[in-house]
Amino acid sequence: MRKLLIVVGIALLAMTPGLSADTLTADVEGSFIPWEPVVGGSCLTIDGTLGSNSGTYPGISGTQTGRLNRNLVISSCAMPKTCDIFVTDPGRAFDAYTIPNNTGGTVCVDVTLDTITQTACNLQVNAYLNTYDPANICEPQSDYLADPGQSSGTPPSQIGFSADVPNGDDLILVVHTTNPGEIGCEYDLIVAATPCIGGPAGESDLVLTKTASPTTVNPGENTVYTLTVTNNGPDDATAVVVTDNLPAGFSWVSDDCGAGPPAGGPPNGTLTWNVGGLSNAASATCNVTGTIDGSVGSSVVNDATATSENDDPTPADAAASATVGVGGSVLEIPTVSQMGLIVLLLLFGFAAVWKLRTSEA
Repeated sequence: MRKLLIVVGIALLAMTPGLSADTLTADVEGSFIPWEPVVGGSCLTIDGTLGSNSGTYPGISGTQTGRLNRNLVISSCAMPKTCDIFVTDPGRAFDAYTIPNNTGGTVCVDVTLDTITQTACNLQVNAYLNTYDPANICEPQSDYLADPGQSSGTPPSQIGFSADVPNGDDLILVVHTTNPGEIGCEYDLIVAATPCIGGPAGESDLVLTKTASPTTVNPGENTVYTLTVTNNGPDDATAVVVTDNLPAGFSWVSDDCGAGPPAGGPPNGTLTWNVGGLSNAASATCNVTGTIDGSVGSSVVNDATATSENDDPTPADAAASATVGVGGSVLEIPTVSQMGLIVLLLLFGFAAVWKLRTSEA
């Protein structure tokens, strides 16, 4: 019966000039559509306090301009809606949280806002993809994702929505006040999905090797560093990046993986090789050519590391180094083979015998 009255009220609202759905909702605050999450188990619960975000999950706090219309339309994965701003006056406190989807596919996510504080805390929650601008909460429309079409009310009730989050995108959840001046409200923000978002894509043991050829050069000559990153699994790795900190005494010339020129250089600086996805048991290789400028007799040591969005159970083997010696005009003591030593000794012996005979004569 209540749902029927709400539908009738919205229909009348549409025929009444100067009356908005938000005005109607505000008049019957607390008489809203109950929210019942339907997606898989809970992945993440963020305990927050409005104005200072959360101690359990990283977030930002500030004030946003305006708020959305409480039009009693709950966004769902099957029925998304457009961003519908109601007022544009500034001063509403917000907390925002960024939750990545690294699952490998689009995921339908349930978001539930449970307001804990009972007094003067009428909260709303909106969702965005990748970016959120507190000064323009509906611009661009492509950034907006979903909202529950209602606020928590006083006393508060749970509100929420569901929305599709594509793989590789960030879900940004924004908890904010319905009315300016409300702050310090305690809440739980619950994220549920199957598979879960908000964590790494899995576990991938990255192994990085680094070699140099040649390993000894004269000043001004080139050497080639070869970096090979291998994913020993068990899961496919996402967003693999190899960072090569080119040392002093090495000037980057070229590479065959699109990493250069190095940031901070050339000649040296940080070389970032964006490998991308790397399947279980797969490898990728990059050859970096550069000129050795070190002084004769010195060594040039090059360090690199590999990372991904996955957990790495043995991060130590995701780091590698290679050393190039600097040769040139340095006094070198020749070595003598065993046969050469025998010949040398025989010559010394013959010389001694000859010397002895000549002295006796």
